[in-house]
Amino acid sequence: MQPSLTVRPASAARVNAGLASRLPPSRAPEGAEPATGRYPRMQIAPVDELIDVAVRRTGLGRPQVHAALAGALGLLDRHADPERMRALYAAAPGAEDLAGSPEGRPRPGGGLLGGLIRSAGGLSGAAMADAMGLLSRLRKQGVDKADLRRLLPIAEEWVRSRSGRDLLGDALASVPGVGPLLQGKPGSSGA
Repeated sequence: MQPSLTVRPASAARVNAGLASRLPPSRAPEGAEPATGRYPRMQIAPVDELIDVAVRRTGLGRPQVHAALAGALGLLDRHADPERMRALYAAAPGAEDLAGSPEGRPRPGGGLLGGLIRSAGGLSGAAMADAMGLLSRLRKQGVDKADLRRLLPIAEEWVRSRSGRDLLGDALASVPGVGPLLQGKPGSSGA
């Protein structure tokens, strides 16, 4: 009869940890902790949670929601009151990264009318021209003003539920003409 070998889970963990600690750091997989060779637990960024909620409630695809939110945040990052944006970013971790993503960078657009508004309208003209360019870019991805009218209130509600304040609405209100254009509120011009 052969003797049986009993391994206790705690001792096995110590043995594995001891072996992992002997590996040279370059042998640990990229992104893994060198001492254990394990990957840290991944957490979903709160802004990813917002994207998931918006996908479920609007019927848009994840890439469309991502592009729309990134574009709106990028526009606000460039034109809204910096103090209001700091408050928004503090309440929605990951939003600042989304605003700085390639989809969040405002690009000139809006055609001839956008160019006229940009040159004649001062700071608010630049914001309006960027907003028109954003709407044009989003249309090419299948997101129109009606979709934004459904999406932005969801984002406002989500931010309000976490901060107790309408920080997104405050940021939009700090950019003359852009809030109504993006949200389709009365007094907005059609784009």
